[in-house]
Amino acid sequence: MRWIDELNGITDADALAKDLKKRIRTLRKAEPTPDTKRETRRLYGELDRLQFKPDYMCLIIDRPKDYRRACKGFSINGVRYRRLLGTNGGIKNSTIVFVSDRLWPELSRRIENGRMADVPLVTAKLEAYKALTCSASIPVSMPHGILVVPDAKTEFLADYVYLTDENDGEPTATMMRGEKYELNASDGFGLMLPSLAERWSRELGLDYIAGGYNTRMSWEKGMLFVFDFIEFAEKVAGTYMVEDAWGNEVDVREVEAVFTTSMIKLWDCYRSCEDYLVKSAENHYTFGVTKVAPESLENERASNLI
Repeated sequence: MRWIDELNGITDADALAKDLKKRIRTLRKAEPTPDTKRETRRLYGELDRLQFKPDYMCLIIDRPKDYRRACKGFSINGVRYRRLLGTNGGIKNSTIVFVSDRLWPELSRRIENGRMADVPLVTAKLEAYKALTCSASIPVSMPHGILVVPDAKTEFLADYVYLTDENDGEPTATMMRGEKYELNASDGFGLMLPSLAERWSRELGLDYIAGGYNTRMSWEKGMLFVFDFIEFAEKVAGTYMVEDAWGNEVDVREVEAVFTTSMIKLWDCYRSCEDYLVKSAENHYTFGVTKVAPESLENERASNLI
C-alpha cells in the first residue's frame, strides 16, 4: 500500500487520515447545525477518497474456472486488473490479490527485488515469500549495518516418530530409534543491539524499550531479539570477526542487527549482503515492524480444554 501511495504521488496518507478523523470527531461532538452536518459529510467524503485504493483489490474466487478467467484480466469501473499474488491467509479463503494494470509492472519488479532468477525455487514457497510484501507493518529506520549468518544447526542421535503422507492411503507413523536428527536452534530469529531497540521503540511511540520485534523487509520475516553481541564478542568470543552467509568476514562492531538465513528467505539469490541491501534500497524497501514484545509477559494463559 505504501508503494501504491508513492507511485500515485500520495504522501503522509496516514497522517492525513488521522487529521480528518480528528476533525470529524470534533464536529460530531459540537452542536448539530446545517453547517456542521454539511462539513461532516464533506470530511467523510475526503476520508473515503483518501482511504479507497482502486489500484488494489482482493477477489474472492467461487469456482476454479472463475479463477482461470480472472487471471486473463478484467475491469471494474474502467480499471483493468491483473493478478499480483496470493497470500497464505487469502488462499485459504479463496481470495487472490489483484492490482491495476497500470501499476502491475512496477509492483512486480519491486517485489522481485533484482534477485537472481536462475536459482531454483519451489513455486509455492516463492509465492508465500512474495506475499510478505502484503504484511501490515509500521516503517522504522534502517539498522546501521546488517550481518546475515547461517542458522545455528546441530545434529544428534535421537528417538522420534516419523510421520509421512507421501504414500497412498492414510499417513504412516514409523518409530525411528537412534537416528540422526537435525535441530535449527535459530529458526526465524536474529539479534539486535540495545541501541537499535531503543531507537525503534522511540519511533514506534512506545513508553518502554521492547525486547523483541517482528520485522519485515525484502523476502524477510522473523523476530529480532535484544542482545549486546558486541559485548559478547569482547568478553566471551574473544573476536569481533564473523563469517557471514556468503563467506565474507564482517566486524560485528559495524552492524546493529544480525539476521539468520531462515529470516531472509531468498538470501542465496543475491551475491552478497551488500548486493541485497543495495537492491532493496533501489526498490524502495524499508524495514517494517508488525509486532513488538510486550513490556511484561503474562504468567498465566487460559485454555478452553475440557
